[in-house]
Amino acid sequence: MSVQQQAQELRLLVDMTGWQQVEGYIAGRIQDRMQQLLTCETWEQVIQHRAGVEALESVLLYITDTIKKGMDEDEPAD
Repeated sequence: MSVQQQAQELRLLVDMTGWQQVEGYIAGRIQDRMQQLLTCETWEQVIQHRAGVEALESVLLYITDTIKKGMDEDEPAD
């Protein structure tokens, strides 16, 4: 599947009303993990919660980056 096809499918996904619920859930989980970082007692807990934040953020970043790359490829060359 090309980057343009992936971008198109992800654009359709983010335009759906259900996506707002999913995105809100992910954002809430990120906030929860960030709050948990403030109460960690060990480095292992810090690493665990930080990895959770990074994993959740990577999902949102993948979607936005893929859409952006697809849009960039859609633009005609000068």
